[in-house]
Amino acid sequence: LEAPDELRGGRAGGPVVVLGAGGAARAAVYTALSLLERDVWVVNRTRARAEELAATWPAPNTGLRVQAADRNEVPWAQARLVINASSAGLNAPEDTPLPDFDFARLPENALVYDMVYKPADTRLMRDARAAGLRAANGLGMLAHQARLAFAAWTGVDVPARVFHAALETEKTGGTGDAT
Repeated sequence: LEAPDELRGGRAGGPVVVLGAGGAARAAVYTALSLLERDVWVVNRTRARAEELAATWPAPNTGLRVQAADRNEVPWAQARLVINASSAGLNAPEDTPLPDFDFARLPENALVYDMVYKPADTRLMRDARAAGLRAANGLGMLAHQARLAFAAWTGVDVPARVFHAALETEKTGGTGDAT
């Protein structure tokens, strides 16, 4: 497995905050632990679901921790990467998993990564950028998934950037112009 390029900027220092507690959040926690080697805070609307997810990830001998938290318990000033793995913003681009959140609480080099890729620009991403933070959508993740599926079906390993370019072209209606 490989983390999308957008997440690589999140490796330096600090824990990862995962928003959500479903299947996508499980994949985000796995990535944070195994590929980024970061502690993880899981935040969900229902704390019990966050606790269930956190409990499935004992990390013996690694020194890494996964813990459930309410939004107000997260050490936001240390978080270098926030991953939205919830459904917020998926079908309603104005929904956000962090309503009324002060993004200035995050370090200036933090990345806000929204797994949502359609719409390409969510309220979470806009709010993060308005605070001067980097934000990325899940298109890179989708490209990596396409690469793995293509390789599984054909035995041919095509670079993820090829799929990413195809997705960008599709998103722009074939014009290459994302505006």
